[in-house]
Amino acid sequence: MGASIYGVNISLWVSVVFIVAYVCLFLWGVYRNRIGLALSCVPHRSRIQKVGTGALYWLNPILFVAIWGVVSLTKLVPSSILPSPIDVAQSFATLLASGVLLPEVLASVQRIVIGFSLAAAGGVPLGLAAGAFIVGRQLVNPINSFMRYIPPTAFIALMIVYFGVGEAFKVMVVFFGVIFFIVQMIIDVVDRKSTRLNSSRLGI
Repeated sequence: MGASIYGVNISLWVSVVFIVAYVCLFLWGVYRNRIGLALSCVPHRSRIQKVGTGALYWLNPILFVAIWGVVSLTKLVPSSILPSPIDVAQSFATLLASGVLLPEVLASVQRIVIGFSLAAAGGVPLGLAAGAFIVGRQLVNPINSFMRYIPPTAFIALMIVYFGVGEAFKVMVVFFGVIFFIVQMIIDVVDRKSTRLNSSRLGI
């Protein structure tokens, strides 16, 4: 269990103290700045406001870990389902020291890079054609608009049939997961550029 104070794990104490401090900082900022700290629409923020919002922004990940620690250390969720941050960090360090983790990470990164590169190689030209030419838009947009709302997991059965369960299958999961969004992103960028060019020509 580790060191404790009054029978309570020190990690739990730290998590609770941080959460309370974070909430106090937020409430102080809201009161001090007449809600200006909490509203993104308020222009011309003071230096204190900028520091306060910056502190809240950068402390958010720590807040997440603190809440995670409280939930796991108080056994609100069983450790078999939600291990504590300390347990996760220890397991991570063990895997890293054993040399097992790094090759697995590199293999996953390689699959992601290959899948994304293939998707970009196909999606960027399609997006440019659909964004720049009316005929291209009529051909690409209906299919892409339909396909990009289908989750990649829906293609898994077909991909196993066509690619097996080896490396090609894993790369294709990444490929189908991003290509339709790349096409749509390029179409939107071309549309915005076209709108700006037309506006500048008309002197708007």
